[in-house]
Amino acid sequence: MRLSFSLRFRISLLSASLFFCSLEKADAQHPPNTNPEYEQLRALLPGVPTVYVENVVFKRDLAVFTFIDGDFAFYGEVNGKVTGAVFTGRGHLHLTPPTPAERHNLQILTKKPEFDEDFHQVVLRFTDDTAAELHRDSERASVAAHDGSDARAAMELRTFQREHLFENIDLRLLQDVLSPSPGGFFLAAIKGSSNPHILLEIDPHGAPMVAPEEVRLGIWNDWGWS
Repeated sequence: MRLSFSLRFRISLLSASLFFCSLEKADAQHPPNTNPEYEQLRALLPGVPTVYVENVVFKRDLAVFTFIDGDFAFYGEVNGKVTGAVFTGRGHLHLTPPTPAERHNLQILTKKPEFDEDFHQVVLRFTDDTAAELHRDSERASVAAHDGSDARAAMELRTFQREHLFENIDLRLLQDVLSPSPGGFFLAAIKGSSNPHILLEIDPHGAPMVAPEEVRLGIWNDWGWS
């Protein structure tokens, strides 16, 4: 489903160290999850076949992705649902926060009231209709040779979330995978030309660090999560 433009936008400014304590506490209280769908999600990697896209404009809330040209490799299905894809190619992200206060917060972070970033790779995780949209807008099946970079990007995101953000995306995906209703979760991990770790997350349940806000834009640098 398309997420409403009325959703609030917020820049996350919290320290990642706060999540280290909460993760340790959670791990101490709960045994490992042995749900079969959860184990499938944890083992998933994108692969062939892939599709080629050209000049595709893709919107999620206030974020506008332009996939200029490149290939999408999709994750396999779990319980009949596709939960991710990796884009490799050329693209651009544009985002304009909806309120003056939020534009001010963004200007503090990036020195500009609007966010623009060229990128060459994006890892997408989702439970909405992203896969169907991308297949619909694709030009053709891709014939590009694949060197395993899609799978490496997927593994890097999982490692980055666990070791730096202390978040478990597979557990969040599981909620919607097991639900009979369509989900509304969307996450884009963007390797940009000036920022190698950009996360845009939309979650109707409340985005991490900013809940009950539903939209989060964050940039990771040497000093942590900002």
